[in-house]
Order: sequence, then structure tokens, then C-alpha cells
Amino acid sequence: MTQDDDYSEDTIEIIKDVMPWINRKQWDDFYVIPDRKDAIRQALLIAKKWDVVLLAWKWAEQSMITNEWVIEWSDKDVVLEILKDLDDNKIIN
Repeated sequence: MTQDDDYSEDTIEIIKDVMPWINRKQWDDFYVIPDRKDAIRQALLIAKKWDVVLLAWKWAEQSMITNEWVIEWSDKDVVLEILKDLDDNKIIN
């Protein structure tokens, strides 16, 4: 679980509101990582051969609305950047 368009809400508060509806314990194949880039990186790092990493909601969008301002954002660009770092051995697992 990670941040999406928060608008005027606090990311942590949104996560706290959703958590009771999740039937898994954190770290039992379920992670709460508020920073979206960190969450994507973690998902890619723990994925094994034949796993599928699903990035829901923001794949085609070009911005993210945070509680302070709109930021330029692309899940696709973040994934490509992280995968490039993995290929270049800049990220050590």
C-alpha cells in the first residue's frame, strides 16, 4: 500500500483508514510503504522470476496530486529508472 493522489489528505491517515479492510498482516506478503517510488522499488526488488508486479491506478497518469502541490509523475518512468539501476548493478539487494 502506498501513496496515490492524496489531494488535501495525509498519506498516513489514508493508509490507516484502509488498513482495517486488509486481511493480511504487514510484512506477510503485504507492505505499507508510503513513498510511492520506494514502494515500487521494493516491489521490483522482491519480485522473483514469473512474479507479476501490478502498479494500480497511476500507470498512464503524468502527475500526482500531493497535499502540498501537483508533481510531475510517471510510474512507467520510475520503473524504467529502477530497472536500469538494477541492470547497472547500482541497487544491491
